[in-house]
Amino acid sequence: QTAAGTYTSAIGTDIWDVQAKRMDLNGNGIVNEEAELYTATAILGAAIVPPTSNSRKTYASTATAVPVLDSRTTRLEIRVTDAFAVSDIRVNLDLVHGRMTDLHIRLRSPDGRTVNLFNRRSLNLSGITFDDGAATGLNAKSLIRGASVRPEEVLSNFAGKAAKGTWTLEIFDLFAGQSGTVNSASLSFGAARAATSSFTRFANVDHTVAMRADAIANISRETKSSAAFHSAEHTEFHRSRSTPSRG
Repeated sequence: QTAAGTYTSAIGTDIWDVQAKRMDLNGNGIVNEEAELYTATAILGAAIVPPTSNSRKTYASTATAVPVLDSRTTRLEIRVTDAFAVSDIRVNLDLVHGRMTDLHIRLRSPDGRTVNLFNRRSLNLSGITFDDGAATGLNAKSLIRGASVRPEEVLSNFAGKAAKGTWTLEIFDLFAGQSGTVNSASLSFGAARAATSSFTRFANVDHTVAMRADAIANISRETKSSAAFHSAEHTEFHRSRSTPSRG
């Protein structure tokens, strides 16, 4: 099932255990009560279409011509509005400064993880892309506008993280005497995968068991009769009751 919405399935009431006894699900001494049902509910969200391998999606800071103040920290926020898990990320930066060796630059994800991009190097960062797959490293003698360069730390440290939220580019000017400007900054994502996490809850009067939503397809929508006690479905159901869920 792929359509968004809430799906419900009920199991019961005539459930037998492995000793061929009807189970008293709520423990009140009365078996086969009408209320003794396991109800499975799964909520599926709308599908998110992430960037494909043949395209990239870019999110830019709305701030432009931001001054990099002397001996101060400059922060630019980049808001990602779509929900997907990070797989491939690049940082596009157009920054000029009177003394690049004054600067330390890092990227902070919405959940607080940071990756160092640049640390006190005498390289031009005007129209530069930080990319793990770049052929050029930061030990290069110079960078031309439009060049791609590998960052100090790999951006793949963000892999698997939720992209949606506010990312922050942090620029630390560590020494007095020179200042600069950030003309633009953006994040580019490609070949991402949808960030989804759905769970199903099974509940009766006294019990709650959690399991992954993808198991709902294996649950019968009809009550199983006692004659079906030895079926594989009943055996699997009993095991799921006896073993705590990891969901």
